[in-house]
Amino acid sequence: MQRVVFTRYQVTNSATLKLEALPSWPEKGNSFYRDIAVLAFPTPPVFMSTNALPVPKITGSLEELDFNVLNRKLDDIKKAEGLQCEVSTGKTGWIQFEFPTSVTCRSVHIAGSKQCLMPAEHDALVMASDDGKQFREICRLSTYVCVYNCAEESVEHAIPRTTARFFKLAWEGPAKLNLRRVNWSATPVINAHISKVGNEGRTMVAESSLPVEPDTVVPVEQITDLTDKLDVRGDLCWTAPPGVWTVLHIGYRNTGKRNAPAPPEASGLECDKFSRDVVSFHFDNYVGTIIRDAKEVGSRAVKGVLVDSWEAGTQNWSPVFREEFSRRRGYDVLNYLPAFAGFIVGSRDITERFLRDVRQTGSDLVSENFYGTLTDLAHKNRMHLYAESCGGCGAGVMVADGVQHYLYADIPMTEGGRPMKEAASAAHLTGKPVVAMEAFTQGGGANWNDSPSSLKSGGDAFMCAGINRIVFHTYAHNPDVTRLYPGPAFWKYGLPFSRGQTWWEQGRAWMTYLSRCQYLLQCGQAVADVLYFYGEEPAGPIPNVFPGKGRNLDAWTELPRGYDFDLLPAEFLINSLSVRKGQLAGPDGTSYKLLVLRNSDRMTPEAARKIQKLVKSGATILGPKPACSPSLSNYPECDSIVKAIGNEVWGQCDGKTIKRCDYGKGRIFLGATVKETLAAIELLPDFTMQSNDANADVGFIHRRTGKTDIYFLSNQGHGPVDIEAGFRIREKKPEIWDPVSGEIRDAISFRQDGKQTFLPLHFDRSGSVFVVFRNSVVGNAHGSANNNIPVCKNVLTVRGPWNVLFTPGWDALANVVFENLDDWSRRSEEGIKYYSGTAVYRKTVQGSEFGAPSSVNPDPGTRNSERFYLDLGAVQVTAEVKVNGVDCGIAWTPPYRVEITKAVKTGPNELEIRVANTWANRLIGDELLDPAMRRTWTTYHSFNKDSQLPRSGLLGPVSIQTVEE
Repeated sequence: MQRVVFTRYQVTNSATLKLEALPSWPEKGNSFYRDIAVLAFPTPPVFMSTNALPVPKITGSLEELDFNVLNRKLDDIKKAEGLQCEVSTGKTGWIQFEFPTSVTCRSVHIAGSKQCLMPAEHDALVMASDDGKQFREICRLSTYVCVYNCAEESVEHAIPRTTARFFKLAWEGPAKLNLRRVNWSATPVINAHISKVGNEGRTMVAESSLPVEPDTVVPVEQITDLTDKLDVRGDLCWTAPPGVWTVLHIGYRNTGKRNAPAPPEASGLECDKFSRDVVSFHFDNYVGTIIRDAKEVGSRAVKGVLVDSWEAGTQNWSPVFREEFSRRRGYDVLNYLPAFAGFIVGSRDITERFLRDVRQTGSDLVSENFYGTLTDLAHKNRMHLYAESCGGCGAGVMVADGVQHYLYADIPMTEGGRPMKEAASAAHLTGKPVVAMEAFTQGGGANWNDSPSSLKSGGDAFMCAGINRIVFHTYAHNPDVTRLYPGPAFWKYGLPFSRGQTWWEQGRAWMTYLSRCQYLLQCGQAVADVLYFYGEEPAGPIPNVFPGKGRNLDAWTELPRGYDFDLLPAEFLINSLSVRKGQLAGPDGTSYKLLVLRNSDRMTPEAARKIQKLVKSGATILGPKPACSPSLSNYPECDSIVKAIGNEVWGQCDGKTIKRCDYGKGRIFLGATVKETLAAIELLPDFTMQSNDANADVGFIHRRTGKTDIYFLSNQGHGPVDIEAGFRIREKKPEIWDPVSGEIRDAISFRQDGKQTFLPLHFDRSGSVFVVFRNSVVGNAHGSANNNIPVCKNVLTVRGPWNVLFTPGWDALANVVFENLDDWSRRSEEGIKYYSGTAVYRKTVQGSEFGAPSSVNPDPGTRNSERFYLDLGAVQVTAEVKVNGVDCGIAWTPPYRVEITKAVKTGPNELEIRVANTWANRLIGDELLDPAMRRTWTTYHSFNKDSQLPRSGLLGPVSIQTVEE
């Protein structure tokens, strides 16, 4: 991977500049360098007259802080602590910078929060004053969105040329600030230059338009290419014309980034992601080696290739870049290269367009030449390519489109904690059935207290977002499970998911649950109503469309609850999207009823023409009228094309007096919200929820296969909840499919009203259910009951004493009598208090006490009689139940209940309940012991001797219940 580097020289008075060639491969190290060009141009006048400003006196209205630390030097901010303070809601906080005399400023450099999605420090109002009393507003700084692992948290902000003695930054609350440096300068800068050239995964949300200053610009026609004056060694000897000249020696150097984590034998420099030939070479010498070894031994185990989440940093150059750029953008990159060094070339607008084209070209090359090549090579070897996140806001660190690269992968894959809609959208658009997730990654530390129950709600949320294949991070191999407990962990990141887990055997019930869910959620296609076109800015802001999920970039795009959406990359819009029966869709994917455009008047001619075609064919679109192109390709004709299309399609629609216009078979909305537009096109929500619990939170996802509609619902609240669920389905009978038990039953309580079906549903804590519509019924049908909850009746409370058998060798007595169902962590015996593993509870119950049948029916599903259940009350964390030696199932999530109908009988019934807790208790207990006395071993855990012991064991109350059929 390579980036552009440069060295700047200034030549005056017709002097001769002599430059020696830079070494391409030094004798030591991994540094690699090649020349791109040597360019010379007359130095813009402003650069010859600006000097560093004097140090200002800093005061502020915020908390009593030492503001003078903001005058730090640039080299001192990397390890510096920031000034942390808050501005309350409804208040305004400010920091004032007083210079000894009036100064001229064109930029301000702010160093603030590290790795913060949208830092408040940069959402500031700039004001100026001559006397420190009367301030005038200059501009609002451009806020930015940074992506994961954004290493450079400081930004150079361009501001209008302003002369004043006092400058002020003001923040409207609520705002949390973390300021480490503020530096005012007279030097003109490219706003957020580091990210604009593709060195950082960060994008500006909105930027002020600055007045033109001719003496700050490098005219394109005055740039002289000196590259052909390099001799065979690469040395330069050039005599400058009269005047002051700037010479840029521009090249590219590898970033030095190495793949990690990897063993030494598989570690090396990251390859060039822009070159198809290099990627092929890398594949052949890395993955190809494994494939060839597998073939030699006849193994068919290697089924796919996974590209993990992008953590390799960014790339903005390659030996193929100039040629690829020219082919894709239609002009040569050469004369605009000074923009990489921070010079404004031609004008600010031209420079911004050029740098946007640089970023777009990089995104195209990563998608096509890296991911596309890997997919082609995988197919040649009868494998599939899984690809995790690469670019976008909030995921990955490459300056690239967050969805585009997924179009080139067989199985789009994301990671817990990252935006999931990017991968899911690519799959939905293209009709790919599987969306995978690196699931349960634990950045805060390998949590040995996790269990299927604690992980269920998060996993269900993944599935509601479109995930339908769980890929566990991580299974760490345990070489000797009989001696090494609990065993290795993948440092602090991996879920402790391995055969050394206490609940490993009983975890098979969770695996069955996930398998059922994934099977149904891979059927057919996703159903969504809204398609968001987020623009043509690589790494641009992906809209936050849900209320209450963080700051909304464009409030009017807020999606009402009950609708689903996908994200639309420009490549798919231009090449694949069409209109069928009034709906938007690709050749094989999901259909959408509304296309929402990003809040921008910039659109390439290619995108504008496609929008025109879609509306003419019958599409419904909400968004602003395009007025110009973001690109320098075919400039300035490109702007005329876009403006003409906007005027024709949007017509008289101004978003104020006229908010809707028809064009062809379609319609345009402007000045309305998504909610208002959905109402205008009379589109009901796909899913609704009514509950007496104001905190009820039930997520959903909808898929359709043939004539069958499948809804998955998940309780994301903090406790049990009852709701009335509404579905945009009519003339089909609802069925309730329980993915925990596998039971399928008809809904007996429902009503249909017009275009919707309503039915009551009960959810336990972290409960989930599928509601399936597949069989036709007459219009406005209804059920015969008041609810769909099986009525359970307590027929016997099972009380102590209980015989409890603990595994020998772990300091607990092998056989203990519990008079009551005690929490192990509160027992006085240290062997039980700090016990981790499985304990067996045994109890004999007379069938006559709860009305058991005289003999066992091996097929209870065929009789219309009572069904018996063993309700365990509360369990920490899993319980496997046998009655009379018959396996009756595993209880791992509320309600902790299993059916025992097939096992109970008149007379004595032997209950055996095998309960497993987590490793937390024993790991905490071992922290109290001398290391030589400890019983456990793992490579990572986060407990100490003062950690709180989690509740453990069978907590009850235990009861036998019946349900009438």
